Amino acid sequence: MPDINAWKRQILENSLNKLRQDFEAAINQRDRALAAPDQNRLQRQADEIWEQIEKQNSELESLELTLVNNSVAISKPNSASIQKKLESQLHNIDFKELSKTIDIVLRDHCDGGCAALLLFQESDTRGGEWCAALIRELLKRVTNEGKFREIPVRFEAREKANSMELLRRIGQYLGIEAKSHDSTNSLSQNVIQTLRRSLQNGSVVMIHCQGCDDIFDEIDEFYRILEDFWRNMVSELEMVSKQCYEVKIITLLFTGSKPLPDNNPVDYCCTIEQFQKNKLLKLPQEEWTQEDIRVWIARYSVRDDLDPSQIDRMAKRIYESAGGIPHVIGDKLLQECCPM
Repeated sequence: MPDINAWKRQILENSLNKLRQDFEAAINQRDRALAAPDQNRLQRQADEIWEQIEKQNSELESLELTLVNNSVAISKPNSASIQKKLESQLHNIDFKELSKTIDIVLRDHCDGGCAALLLFQESDTRGGEWCAALIRELLKRVTNEGKFREIPVRFEAREKANSMELLRRIGQYLGIEAKSHDSTNSLSQNVIQTLRRSLQNGSVVMIHCQGCDDIFDEIDEFYRILEDFWRNMVSELEMVSKQCYEVKIITLLFTGSKPLPDNNPVDYCCTIEQFQKNKLLKLPQEEWTQEDIRVWIARYSVRDDLDPSQIDRMAKRIYESAGGIPHVIGDKLLQECCPM
């Protein structure tokens, strides 16, 4: 007898692939259209397709969660599925300062549209993927379903990250042909205008870029992104905010292992206390405490055999062996909290 949930998953995945192709086609047709009415019609068509993509993504995520929950309920648990469920909750270990920083940006810096260029360093050990998951969750809370869009960019270790390639990958997601551009400034303007045309009341865009170490190794590459792309994006957003309310664009840059030097030029970096949209803000890198670990185990562990004293001992043991480093703690929590 076929697995009905697996069948549903396959249908959703096939439908999503088709919708993504339709979305890219609509964006390409819009960019080639000469008349404004045709551009507007194709933009509306792209927006409708994107809403379907968001809805079906949510359905797929819900189905995956159902599959995991069902695996926990059976008498012989599927360890991999339980680990996947636990891992999806690791961002709920308290990034207190990070949450506070994002809250300040979203609450206090919305005049002229909300924009922030954020850097999370040493993400390999500091839990960069959980930082991104938390920010994604916080951003989804401040808009309606279908108005949140994530633009993912990932550089693998074997790949060279630079300003042109970063913009090319963002543009590729938006349906832009990078080969028609011979400079970061030209490509940047196309990316900004394409993003602008997609914005409406309540739009939230999260540009999520992983593996950006090379960009900060060669600091001129970062300056190029800041000057050619980000500062122009902030200026454009100020004009958009006169036509669309509650628009937010958050760009996250992640480095895998290297911290940005402390002597950054003040013209390019800011603090949350003196936040400026057109500058880079380093996100706080927190260590997790024994209390953070204890609370997470009590809330999210699927082990029903743990009493309070056992939870306390487990939290103490994990904390002392991991030294507060998020990724080490995460690995140990998955080992300790998943019944084998």
